[in-house]
Amino acid sequence: MTCFWDAIMASLTHEDYLLLNFKKKPTTTSFIDRLKSKNVKSTLVKWNNQNISKQEMNEHYVAIKCYNTAKIRNGHLTSICDSFLLLLCHLLNIGIDHKFLNRYSITYRNVRNNRKILKFKNNRGHFEKN
Repeated sequence: MTCFWDAIMASLTHEDYLLLNFKKKPTTTSFIDRLKSKNVKSTLVKWNNQNISKQEMNEHYVAIKCYNTAKIRNGHLTSICDSFLLLLCHLLNIGIDHKFLNRYSITYRNVRNNRKILKFKNNRGHFEKN
């Protein structure tokens, strides 16, 4: 079950993939591996209009660093403040609107620039484009 990754990758354009140094749409595993290789503390992103604390940045950095791509078929436990969504906003200069558990509206915004806003929603078992 890779719905988290499928929804993200389906939302990205050729331009987005170029920003991540891909010439064409990658496999899911190579996409995750590239994000892991570009992992940084997301200092350029606000979550629900709030800055991410240094401790939270450290925790998100470690979560991505330790992410096991071999287990992506078991699903992605999407957090209310998800490490990979933060990183994508940071790397791609985008914003994300996430309807968490189809109930809570969560925003991720790059403080420098938001080239576009991606929209997602999830319930307890599925993540998709909104």
